[in-house]
Parts: sequence; structure tokens; C-alpha cells
Amino acid sequence: MGTNDLGHPGEPGCPIEELISQEQFTEAVIRMAEEVHGLGAAFYGATITGRVWNPPYWTEEKENIRVEINEWIRHSGVFDYVLDFDEVTRRGDHTMGMKAQFDSGDGLHPSAAGGAAIKESIPLRLFS
Repeated sequence: MGTNDLGHPGEPGCPIEELISQEQFTEAVIRMAEEVHGLGAAFYGATITGRVWNPPYWTEEKENIRVEINEWIRHSGVFDYVLDFDEVTRRGDHTMGMKAQFDSGDGLHPSAAGGAAIKESIPLRLFS
């Protein structure tokens, strides 16, 4: 689940009814966590990075869902570790989107500096 899963509903060929709610997201993730943990593996989660305002692709409703999902990811206790990519890249002034130096210029994708910041935030011990 990522930014495109929230962004595409409401565009041609993707009805707005396909927009997932925070509740639907949490139910699906809890089921996945149970399956992964049942296999004896760790289950990591990552927050969804910010977007700039871009109706109809990105709306206030979609941003609110992203924020709700991120808060749940951070505080649910479902994950063995949370990678907070939103925290790493978001603007300090609480406006929508990534820090200017981390934005590739399209309001969606991280720049090389943004990708490097995300990479540096991932503890390699998670993979050993």
C-alpha cells in the first residue's frame, strides 16, 4: 500500500469507490502480520511519504487517509519495526509534501538526496 493506491482512485479507469479507508488498510495489514509472524518471520512497516496538493489525483481526503494510516503504522504495535520514511522526508512547516531538497520536482517522487536520506534511515541490522 502506497501513495499510488491512495492517489489513483477517482481517475479515469479507477473509480473513487476503490479508495481504501484507514480501517480497510489496518484489517489487511493485521492479516498479513499474522501470516508473516506465523511463518516465524519479522514484519516491518514503512510510512507513506508526503505528496503535494494535486486534485483530483491528490486531495484533502486522500491526504487525511495517508496521515491516519501513518499514525496507525507508527503506533499500532503490529510491526516488528517501523521505517518512518514520512518523518525522514516531510517538511518541517507541516505543509503537504516532502522537503524541497528531497522532492524530485514532481511533488511525488524523492530526489537522489531524498532517496539517500531514506536509505540512511534504514538500519542494516534489520536484514541480518
